[in-house]
Amino acid sequence: MNSDETSTMSTMGAGRAPYLIQIGFDYGTAFSKCVYRDMVADRAWVHLDPARASEQDPYLIPSVVIHQGGVFSRHRDAGAGYPTNGLVHLKHALELVALDEWDSPPLRDYAGQSPAMDQAGLEKLVIAANVFFLANAYQEVLQGVRLRFPDFGSKSGDEARISMAIPVADAEHEDIAGLFRRVMIAAWSLAKQMFYSGVGIPSRIKPLIACVDTGIEDDGCFLYPEVSANVQAFTRSRTSRHGTYLFTDVGAGTVDQSLFVYHQNEGHEVLTYLAAWNPPLGSGQIEYRAAAAQGVRSREHLERLRLLKEEGVLNGELRSVILELQDELGCGTERLLLAAKNRLYVLKQLTDACLIFGGGGYRQDVYDEPVRGAFRQKQIFGRVVNCGKVGIPRPSDIEFTSRQSHWMDRLSVAYGLSFFPEDLDRYRFPSEMPRVLPRMREVMHDGVLRSPTKDEC
Repeated sequence: MNSDETSTMSTMGAGRAPYLIQIGFDYGTAFSKCVYRDMVADRAWVHLDPARASEQDPYLIPSVVIHQGGVFSRHRDAGAGYPTNGLVHLKHALELVALDEWDSPPLRDYAGQSPAMDQAGLEKLVIAANVFFLANAYQEVLQGVRLRFPDFGSKSGDEARISMAIPVADAEHEDIAGLFRRVMIAAWSLAKQMFYSGVGIPSRIKPLIACVDTGIEDDGCFLYPEVSANVQAFTRSRTSRHGTYLFTDVGAGTVDQSLFVYHQNEGHEVLTYLAAWNPPLGSGQIEYRAAAAQGVRSREHLERLRLLKEEGVLNGELRSVILELQDELGCGTERLLLAAKNRLYVLKQLTDACLIFGGGGYRQDVYDEPVRGAFRQKQIFGRVVNCGKVGIPRPSDIEFTSRQSHWMDRLSVAYGLSFFPEDLDRYRFPSEMPRVLPRMREVMHDGVLRSPTKDEC
């Protein structure tokens, strides 16, 4: 009997304490990931997709649903990113609906499912698809919990809670955060109904939308900034130190980039965000833009371009798009640094910043240079700044085999969300930070703090 089985069996029995399970669900644009934690034993496990248990990376849950004949179904093939009749980039599509960006390429692809679909119909399709995917995924996680704890749910007081993350810029935008919260609560409610009573999860738009419009509240659901979740393994480790960090989290659809100061305030660890943005510059945008430039937007062509990109076989269009993406990311990072500079009294906090990169879409050869290049702009700092780079350490409370050791690189968000919300680092949004006037700022010169010159302002 292995240690996991011993731990599980020791908690079973009539006299056991109620289970309290905290689920951390990382809703990714291309793949979702999940870590759940027994809060009594303080041990965490990675949820494995039951349909892909024998595959190389069974912890990856394809965030895609099939919509055909008005009926939703799950997409299970992790090797096919653009399946026939597939609704892809669900999370990004929901963000675009909240922002009313109806002419964006992802939403145009959704609208293409039905030429006669109006804006209201498109909104319902996107919301229903998100609820369907999340409810099914949540339900499978609950089933995974019961496989590990066979008597889960048999005792009064047994409880499971769930946390999910969205980008910092989205978390600060109430229209986006509010829509994600409504969808999450509806999906969690459906998942629990299915798990505890055997009620089937609807597979058509109308009943799924009805679940969102009930206005129910569920304190078992918690929404948290994605970067804050991503760095929990870092801030909880002995190697962490207070300071300023620029986190670039690359997904399939977007890049969640935030600059924050990690510090202590009134006995609590706090992440104070100075600036954040969430541009559509994720790795999936590379094949989208290349396909658009070639005038071919079929799913088959997108899939071919995606595979070429993943294999590093870059044709002219892919190379051109990558250069375009790097230019946009570099310019955007410069604007982010300027916004952060305007919220700091001591410029040295910014020039001493460390870089952190993460996300399933991250590729060093694509994303490192434009971010580092932004720090070399003399008009921002008056000199070239070369930043250090730190990684997210591997926590000790999840056990991996040698074959699984690389998993943690993509599980940091789910891991961070597996802690009680009350135990997570506190945070402050950029909008909560006042603007610092240039005459109030101090700069470091030859090791001495002094007021800035006119040029340095």
